[in-house]
Amino acid sequence: MAFLQFSKNKIIKDNVPPPTEKKQADERKQEHEAPMKVAIKPYLLSCALEVAPFIKGLIGGDIGFYISDLDNYLYVRPGKVKLALDTGDPVKDGSIARRSMLSAAREVARVGKEVYGIPYIGTGYPLINPADKKVIGSLVINTPVEQQEGLTAMAGHMESQINTIAVAVANFSATSQELTATMENLNSNAQGIKEEIKKTDGIVTMIQEISEQTHMLGLNAAIEAARVGDAGRGFNVVAKEIRKLSQDTSRSVKDILLILGEMKHSIMELTNFIDQVTEAAQQQAVSVQYINSSINELSMVSVELKKQSDDLI
Repeated sequence: MAFLQFSKNKIIKDNVPPPTEKKQADERKQEHEAPMKVAIKPYLLSCALEVAPFIKGLIGGDIGFYISDLDNYLYVRPGKVKLALDTGDPVKDGSIARRSMLSAAREVARVGKEVYGIPYIGTGYPLINPADKKVIGSLVINTPVEQQEGLTAMAGHMESQINTIAVAVANFSATSQELTATMENLNSNAQGIKEEIKKTDGIVTMIQEISEQTHMLGLNAAIEAARVGDAGRGFNVVAKEIRKLSQDTSRSVKDILLILGEMKHSIMELTNFIDQVTEAAQQQAVSVQYINSSINELSMVSVELKKQSDDLI
């Protein structure tokens, strides 16, 4: 009776109807879920910290790996780039970790070698609570890119050298074309000289014939002078001078023919040399075209190499 009276008094005093089974189940569910929601943040970070050594082993020793909550770094494993960070250090404003947490998105930044002696790319990614979509921390990796930068520098140097060679070959091509034109002009002039020498052959032949006729005329005059005796003495003197002139002319004609023959020979050698030089210049022009084609292909390869090396960075 006392227990019933207590229960009755309690019911009357509280003036609250007894809870239904559904309400009691809802209250128990809320009591169970509330602490889990509060514990999701450390649970995600603890999971990240659990797998961090495996991630570090996967990405290798050259790449640094870091985990932070909203305020401090919880996991610090530097790679080739030795950042001035230790576990427990605060996350600074402007850092890649802070930027990724503020933007709630992936952030990438390139840092030159003037900062830590090695150029690297920092990449940050936020840790987001799936329950309330709030950022609770970040994952950060630092990837050194000194080899990629070296490749980019080599590609740029190669491109510069190819451009220099292309300019030199272009100048050489222009010179070869000028040389070919000059040789063709010289060859044309040499052929003209040969034709002029051929014309002098006829003139020399005519002079030689006149010399021979003059010699015959001098002989006839000497014969007539001897036939008339003393009366032809003066005429005999003239006949001797005519024969002497004929002999001098004949010797001069021989000298002229000798000189012209040497000139013909020299011009023939000159024209042969010009032909050889012209042929060589034409072959050079063809070779230059092939070289230009190869240089164009190398230039395209260099540009593509530089583009790919830039994409790596």
